[in-house]
Amino acid sequence: MKAVYKNVYFLLDKFNGEYGIIKSYTDDFVGNSQNNENESMTFPTSLRNNKLFVAYGPNELMQKESSMGQNRNFPESLYSQYNGIKANLTETDNPILLIGIPKSKFLIPR
Repeated sequence: MKAVYKNVYFLLDKFNGEYGIIKSYTDDFVGNSQNNENESMTFPTSLRNNKLFVAYGPNELMQKESSMGQNRNFPESLYSQYNGIKANLTETDNPILLIGIPKSKFLIPR
């Protein structure tokens, strides 16, 4: 028999105990969308110094320039760094680790 798993993801506020269920996740950097119905979702990983990191495959960064051009929420320095990384990428490279600081608050719709 095949095991059937239900994926439920929570965003927990450790200070006051409030939580929200994550039903979908969109990565604004490369434009990938994920939902919890048919797949396992991958999120950025947090570090102790309030930074996040995520690993991208070279193909993800090489093919997603169109979403970068549409999203103008990032600082201009990010675009120049992204273009420098992209110019030196090949399909056989190892995953690229990007580290950043999250926005001050996460938006949890009610």
